[in-house]
Amino acid sequence: MYARKEYVILATIREKFREEIEYFEFSIDSFRRWINSQYGFKWKKSNNRKYLMDLPNIVHKRINFLREYIKNRNVGPEGFTSVFIDETWIFSKGSFRSSWQDDTKHTDSRKNSEGHRYIVVHAGTKDGFIKGANLIFKSGLKTGDYHDNMNRKNFENWFKTQLVPNLPPKSFIIMNNASYHSGLLEEIPRKSWTKQRLTEWLKKKNIGFLEKAMIDEIWSIARRHRPSEKK
Repeated sequence: MYARKEYVILATIREKFREEIEYFEFSIDSFRRWINSQYGFKWKKSNNRKYLMDLPNIVHKRINFLREYIKNRNVGPEGFTSVFIDETWIFSKGSFRSSWQDDTKHTDSRKNSEGHRYIVVHAGTKDGFIKGANLIFKSGLKTGDYHDNMNRKNFENWFKTQLVPNLPPKSFIIMNNASYHSGLLEEIPRKSWTKQRLTEWLKKKNIGFLEKAMIDEIWSIARRHRPSEKK
């Protein structure tokens, strides 16, 4: 059933049995106990991450990363210190996700506010967190040099002012591919751009065009001169 991309629940499994066995009359409760005891299946939340991590292309990328990681870590006679960086968030108030209910309005209450959301950024090695590299700021508000949510500007500011000055000697940094960990040095023109935006890009590049040209003509010129690769 999983191989055929079917949704697997007790009712659908029981229907499969009924199609093959004429007098199959297991109750749902008996069926559940039988599947739990005989085959080790449990009713739980689907783990999409586990499925993704087992895809061949993801496995290949993970192997390549580990090879690069080991090669860089062992550069030189003493090797380099691996520094891992990451970001997360936390609410000032926690809340329970589940409760016992009887499907009436008396037991189904509105979820309480979880409070302010805070962004947390840090870096660490096998010896622990790097002193002075911690950053916590309130999401949605300007806090010192940081504001709103984590973005490229905030990340770059933290990287230059807090991480790099506090790195151990001979370090190399490992980070994931979050959108704010990189950014285009220059935007590449797209067909969806307005005529004004396209003409501004052409002028910046000193590329000639007729001011009264239609947008399709402007786009044709920009497309011929735009870079083939992102930087």
